[in-house]
Amino acid sequence: MISNRSKLSLSQFLSFQDLGYLRTLLYKHGIVTYEDLSNATSYTALVMDYLRDSILWAKPQQLLSLLGEIIKTGSDLRGRVISGSKSGYDERWVDLVHCLALDGYKIESLNLIPIEPMIEGAEAPEDALTS
Repeated sequence: MISNRSKLSLSQFLSFQDLGYLRTLLYKHGIVTYEDLSNATSYTALVMDYLRDSILWAKPQQLLSLLGEIIKTGSDLRGRVISGSKSGYDERWVDLVHCLALDGYKIESLNLIPIEPMIEGAEAPEDALTS
């Protein structure tokens, strides 16, 4: 299961992309939001609000599908960076990979792989770090 920490990290990672491209990418994986974001105080706030809300409300399968595409097309996404530096983008990638590892996922051969297989419908046990 993808935690809110990983979802927010994913939002931060994707915030380096153009809003139009983001909407297409999210829509491709069935992730849509209908919130009115016209009152955003800046482009950055608009993108972050859109991403945060869209990703937090996405279904687990939608997120796994989105993450799969992001992993497979990482160099394309890096080339599309519109705000900030490529080093900032790289730092957000490292953070996302770390958060996914805490959720029990690793990236191997351009695939997102569960470290410990989960039984569908079963929740991960809560530990001291989670609580």
